Amino acid sequence: MLRFFSKFFRIKTKELEAKLLPTAECSFGGVGEIELNFFNDGEIRTELSLKHSGVPDSTNLEFFCDGVLIGTTEVSGGYAKKYETISNRNIKADVGSIAELKINGAVLYKGQFRPD
Repeated sequence: MLRFFSKFFRIKTKELEAKLLPTAECSFGGVGEIELNFFNDGEIRTELSLKHSGVPDSTNLEFFCDGVLIGTTEVSGGYAKKYETISNRNIKADVGSIAELKINGAVLYKGQFRPD
């Protein structure tokens, strides 16, 4: 019953954002961003975007926070965007945590979380 009422009285407890820039290994260019919104009921909403990139279409991107996989998305026309709600309490992101976008295990975009 408590979970039922928590949906009505949901409170955002933390909001983080990481600007993602190409690493030295990345030849695709572009920029990205990962946003994480934490709620009092344990839910985490994520938003990933990559734009103006030369990453080939249909490439699968994996996005991570301090080495923990947050989600995946696919590139189309140089862009990738994904909204997702997860209940993974293993994500312990905080200010200064590292965000990464990987393709086939290689880190191509990287940034550091800051308050949003």
